[in-house]
Amino acid sequence: MIKRTQNKIAESRTTLPVVVSYAILIWMAAGLLTHNWWIQFACFLVSSYLMVELNNQNALIRIYSRMVSCSFLVLSCAGNFLFPSLEVALGQLCFICFLLLLFRTYQDKASPGDTIAIMAVVLCLPLWVAVTLLVCNGLYGLYGRFLANT
Repeated sequence: MIKRTQNKIAESRTTLPVVVSYAILIWMAAGLLTHNWWIQFACFLVSSYLMVELNNQNALIRIYSRMVSCSFLVLSCAGNFLFPSLEVALGQLCFICFLLLLFRTYQDKASPGDTIAIMAVVLCLPLWVAVTLLVCNGLYGLYGRFLANT
């Protein structure tokens, strides 16, 4: 079987560190140091770590691959206009925590009544919805101000 370039990149152990370094450079270029987005950056780092854990614990792809985490990093950095928003960072973090806890409770056959994990899942989802509504309301306000200025 011939290994194509995409398979070599997907199975490489250096892909994730390279993408993380690019993500940090994108954050710095977008204004991490000048605008003091340290809380948003911390949420981004924790979200990235949780995506790595989500990939490791649930074997989202059957081969050794960090492409789920790398794709998350690339797509998060593609929306760099959302970096200043603390609501977006917290919403992203709450949703990833929700997915992580949901998959953990779904796959744990030893304890079907693990109430702490289920309560955490039930708590994370409304937090994510509330933060998402705040973000949508804020984006609607930005759009209204944009229309008023044109």
